[in-house]
Formats: sequence, structure tokens, C-alpha cells
Amino acid sequence: MSKGYGILGSDLSPQRPLTEAQLERKAANDHFDRVIEEGHKAVAARDAAEREVALDNFECNRLGPKYENHFDRRPKMRKIGKIVQRRYVAAAQQFHDHCAERGVSALPVKEGILSAYLDDLIEGGASPELIRIVVDAISYRHQLSDFFDPSKYLLVEAIVRSTQKAGAKLNGVNGHKPPTQTED
Repeated sequence: MSKGYGILGSDLSPQRPLTEAQLERKAANDHFDRVIEEGHKAVAARDAAEREVALDNFECNRLGPKYENHFDRRPKMRKIGKIVQRRYVAAAQQFHDHCAERGVSALPVKEGILSAYLDDLIEGGASPELIRIVVDAISYRHQLSDFFDPSKYLLVEAIVRSTQKAGAKLNGVNGHKPPTQTED
């Protein structure tokens, strides 16, 4: 076939150049083949993700009963005083309203959503103390609901650290201390 002879080498006469319509048809077929191949790859990726979830569920269901007696069912929560509790409730309510306006879930919160909210507060002139209260309130609510603590997200930690450093420079203090807790 190197000399351009007919299909599968069955015709010994040289191949004629393709017409414009044939070239368009060939391009459309090539495009269709690429789309089909990409579709197969997408289906394979989805199937792999579903298998991973199924395997994770299987392993959790298999190992859960084995270690059931070792689960710490109640998070180790610190008691908070009335003043701190009111601050937390107010901060959590503002965050919940913010999420509701945007149509996203406040519980559990995704890293990007919380980070964007904190950035909006900072851009609006919020103090490092307010940022810390907001993060602590959202963290506390997540822990009570047995969700991952969003204050552990790397971006959230970086935002809090940056506000504390900026606050320390402005106030002439060495960082911010979280609100003190009282025992009830």
C-alpha cells in the first residue's frame, strides 16, 4: 500500500486523489471516531470511580463491625461559655445565610466555599478576631454533626494564618489567641 494502490492492495491501479466531498466525509468519520473513543474513555472513568466507591463502601461495611467497639462516637467537644456561644450562633447564621443565597450547602461545607466566604469577609474589612470566630463556629458545628472539621482544610488554615499575621502587624501583638472557654 505504500505506492497508493487500491483498497487493501486488491486493485493494482494507482489510487485517485480524494474529492472534496470524500475528504469532508473522511474528516467527519475521523471526528466521529474520536468522539466515540472519548465517550468510551469517559464511561471507563465513570465505571472506575463507581467501582472505587463500591469497594470503599464494601471495605467500610466489612471492617466497621470488626472495630465497632473502638469507635469514639462522641467528639471531644470543649464546653463553651454563653458569650462565645452567642458569637458562634451569629457567625454560623451569617455563613448559613451566605450559603443559602448562593444555593450551596453550609453543612458540610466545601473548602472553596468556606475559603471564598472568608476572603469576602477579609475584603470587607473583617478583623482577625472575627475570622477566627467564624472559622471556630463553623468548625464547632461540623464537629457536632460528625462532619470533617473544615478548619483543617489547607486553604482555610492559610487564610486564618494570613489574617492573624496581618492583625499582629497592625496591633503590635504576637498573633491572635482564640476566645477563652469557660466551664459550665
